[in-house]
Amino acid sequence: MNTVTIDPATYSNIVTQVGTFYNHAWSMLITWGAILVFFVGGVLPVVYQLLIQKQQERNFDIKQKESFAVLKEYINELMKGIEKSIDDKFDVKSKEINQETKKMNALSLGTSFHIQGNNNREKSRFKSAYTDYVAATGYYYDGDDYRNAAVTLFGLRRSIEKLKYTELLELGEIRGTSLSDLLKRLEGTESKGTFQDEIEEIRKIIIGLRDASLPKPT
Repeated sequence: MNTVTIDPATYSNIVTQVGTFYNHAWSMLITWGAILVFFVGGVLPVVYQLLIQKQQERNFDIKQKESFAVLKEYINELMKGIEKSIDDKFDVKSKEINQETKKMNALSLGTSFHIQGNNNREKSRFKSAYTDYVAATGYYYDGDDYRNAAVTLFGLRRSIEKLKYTELLELGEIRGTSLSDLLKRLEGTESKGTFQDEIEEIRKIIIGLRDASLPKPT
């Protein structure tokens, strides 16, 4: 049987190499272990926190977009409501302005015909005065100026007194309004009491003029 003989120097060298190997391996193990501990204990939580934060930011962006969409829809509805309210108020105001403008125009025309009627009656132009007073009274009525309408109605009565029945018939409608229509309009107003006495007097005068125009029995 052959026996293997190891030289002491060689044995010492082998032991040294084995020790060096195990020391190096242990150092590597410690180094990688430290790296692993650093990664698990330091890097991994940071990465995890970043992932959580990113997810939260994503969720926040989604919620923010949803909130913006809801807010935008609310603002649009609110603006539509405001625009409609403004349009409605503008329409009401426009109608009020139109009504006031019509009244002002009516009062202006009423004043003009009133002055003209007074001038014609003073100069004994009773047919012209009659047409002026009919127009003036109608315009004053349209402008809700019942006081001046009553004044021109009085002037109208005084002018009718100076006319013949045939002349009265010839005059017919004045600016689309007959005397009969005018008197009916005045009677239909809430302030008809303002005009009632003059209306009754005018009708009496017209009946008298008509009767006077009839042939007298022989």
